[in-house]
Amino acid sequence: MLDRLHREWGAAVAKAPQDKLELIAWLEGSLKSLYPFQAVVMAYGELVAGQLTVTHMFAHGHSDAYVAQLAGSFDLQQRGALKKWFSSRQPIFIDADDHDGFASDFEIKEMKEFGFKNVAGHGVLNARSNAGTYFGFANTSPSEREWQCQALSFIAPHLNSIFLNYIAKTDLRPQSWPASLTSRQTEIVRLLAAGLNDKRIALQLGLSEKTIRNQLTSIYSTLGIHKRTELIAYLK
Repeated sequence: MLDRLHREWGAAVAKAPQDKLELIAWLEGSLKSLYPFQAVVMAYGELVAGQLTVTHMFAHGHSDAYVAQLAGSFDLQQRGALKKWFSSRQPIFIDADDHDGFASDFEIKEMKEFGFKNVAGHGVLNARSNAGTYFGFANTSPSEREWQCQALSFIAPHLNSIFLNYIAKTDLRPQSWPASLTSRQTEIVRLLAAGLNDKRIALQLGLSEKTIRNQLTSIYSTLGIHKRTELIAYLK
């Protein structure tokens, strides 16, 4: 099954979604056919002083009650499984009836309350900024735990790119894009609009913060504005 995942993933990524409806269709089609699951939460956030602050979240397949109780900030002392992932950067897999002890009582109670037989999670975290993405899948296929972890290790980097691209594109209306910007400047503006600061944008694009600042200065000049707040207002 893992061989099939490797073999067919290229075709799945080639159909990367561009908006909410496409993302749902992609999750239900391309992703679920390769990595079966019932529900998923995709989140982007930053870890500061033991608190995970989520700035962007997308949930699919979950009940309204479950989504409503998800807070914008998570205390890692309350969520042992998430804490383990942050410390190990390795995929986690929790069986509600047979777990390894790292999941907290709160998490196990939550799983049983919402009917999760198991939860598998992984993501991409930037060690320098402590910001990144996390993907939690509920009621995955009853494959062996080792296969679950191998599959998540393979798909997490691709999901990271897809989710960040989705965040950037859906946080701006299509008519907001100035045609006069270069492709690199457009990337920077998309990430800025998604809530990333200069440091995070630099890390995401593999550039220096000085380069990002220089590009922003050029963007301001092109658009006839003078500062970041004016750029954000321009894009609304």
